[in-house]
Amino acid sequence: MDNHNKKPTKKTGARRVISYFWKMTMTSKLSFSVAFVGMVITSLASLLLPIYYTKIIDIVQMSTAARTTLVPILLGILVAMAIIELCNIG
Repeated sequence: MDNHNKKPTKKTGARRVISYFWKMTMTSKLSFSVAFVGMVITSLASLLLPIYYTKIIDIVQMSTAARTTLVPILLGILVAMAIIELCNIG
């Protein structure tokens, strides 16, 4: 059963999609700006977490001090990681 009355579909090009996206984002510049800044912060946060993991490993491997002196340092690093992870929710 062929449907000969069906309209041929047009392919939507990337240029048309981008121009429509740009037109719609310019109607709400504040929302777009907040979303963009949020994406940048989230990306930077995901890049920073592995650096903190390496700090923990380096401190534990290089430490010659007693555990009581390491705990505040490691807790500080873990708190910083928790704050970064809270910014990374979403």
